[in-house]
Amino acid sequence: MSARPPAVGTLGKTTLLFAAVLAPFQAASISPAIPELLAHFADHPNAAYLARLVLVMPSIGIAISAPLAGAVIDRFGRRRFLLWAILAYALLGASGGLVDNLEVLLVTRLFLGFAAGGVMTATVTLMGDYFDGPERQKFLGQRTAFVNFSAIAINISGGFLAAIDWRVPFLVFLAALILLPMGARSLPEPIVSAEAKAAPRLRFCEWPLAFIALVYVMVFLVNVAFFFVPTQIPFYVRTLGYEGAQIAGFALASSSLGIALGSLLYHPVRSRVRQAGSTFVPAAFLVVAGFSLVASADSLWLVMPGLLLAGSGFGVINVNAIVWSMEGTPAPIRGRMIGGLTAAMMLGHFCSPLISQPIAATWGLSAVYIFGVGLLGVIGIIFSINAVRRRSPV
Repeated sequence: MSARPPAVGTLGKTTLLFAAVLAPFQAASISPAIPELLAHFADHPNAAYLARLVLVMPSIGIAISAPLAGAVIDRFGRRRFLLWAILAYALLGASGGLVDNLEVLLVTRLFLGFAAGGVMTATVTLMGDYFDGPERQKFLGQRTAFVNFSAIAINISGGFLAAIDWRVPFLVFLAALILLPMGARSLPEPIVSAEAKAAPRLRFCEWPLAFIALVYVMVFLVNVAFFFVPTQIPFYVRTLGYEGAQIAGFALASSSLGIALGSLLYHPVRSRVRQAGSTFVPAAFLVVAGFSLVASADSLWLVMPGLLLAGSGFGVINVNAIVWSMEGTPAPIRGRMIGGLTAAMMLGHFCSPLISQPIAATWGLSAVYIFGVGLLGVIGIIFSINAVRRRSPV
């Protein structure tokens, strides 16, 4: 397994970075438009729930498709699969702006999720194939930072586009088509994937199952809390007296800025921490501090710093979960591990409004973030105990 593909040039790295934006783009671009979409479908008897499901429906599609994508790319290769997935993503994403039925819109978003799961799994797996060791940690940190700096622009522009019409943000998905010629030109098929096909298969009983389960459960719970931001913040800022999709876009952008900054700090922090599991501890308590500010806020000027703090914690967690997974998983099952990780992440996104909406309806929106404080606090304590005992799997 020592042979590696030719060095990926600037165009290849750029392609990977922009492809990494596509999965989160499906939510970030639409989130500021959710109140306007809800107003458009106000006559629907279940509009309050279904409008939020428009945001998270791709997550269930990703959760279904990502493990399947992982198995396919482990056996047949990454590059061609990625290019087909990008094409499907662009066409399915844009189709959401052409329908005027809430149930049909949910179906288009589900199929968009199938494509996004393939894009996400193939992109992250390629990054694991092309880079190794500290170089991998650094590039994965750059990837998450790039995604979230992009999300700042996406959230703000999404707010302005949604102010024109809730359909407009959907049409922007066609921009993904530019990645097809870029990827075809710059991304080689990793040699490691050809070796993996020829090598003896790793039996299921040889997989690090306890480690995989721990990763998946933690990632699921963190992403339940993470998605409290895009699904509820557009409504929360309105309860504080701030109207308009543009304001929601700026609030969401502060979270994306925090995630980007946390991602850039990841490599310097991780290089000083022996165990990847220990890196979750300070990150979890950053989220606790941020959500505490949001829950107690009486103005946008407290919400935005709170989201910045929480975002920085989520940024570290996002990168560390991928690095932790790759360090603890044999290369022949890397695609399937990343596919499962992606599924756990997206199931967290999908379940998030199903958990937060009853809390919000019963105790108010601030209670949603108090719940997030408790959830991340428990995760931080568990990993703190694990760090003290020095029994982390990696």
